[in-house]
Amino acid sequence: ACPELADTGGLADGGALHLPGRSGLPPQFDPRNTPWYRLAAGRQGAHWGEPYIDAASRQLVVPVAQGIYAEDG
Repeated sequence: ACPELADTGGLADGGALHLPGRSGLPPQFDPRNTPWYRLAAGRQGAHWGEPYIDAASRQLVVPVAQGIYAEDG
């Protein structure tokens, strides 16, 4: 099977967006508790993380994370 590409974005207030746009994030999901969010928090540039098994999909995930910041930080 071909690997699936997905993007999950997390906000500093705990909001999240998952693309492609199918549902699947539980209401209590807080991206700030994920390895990929912590990987990018407070850092510039892209950062590769250690592979892990995603709790929701049970699939192997290889995270790459990059923080996006407003000009004022």
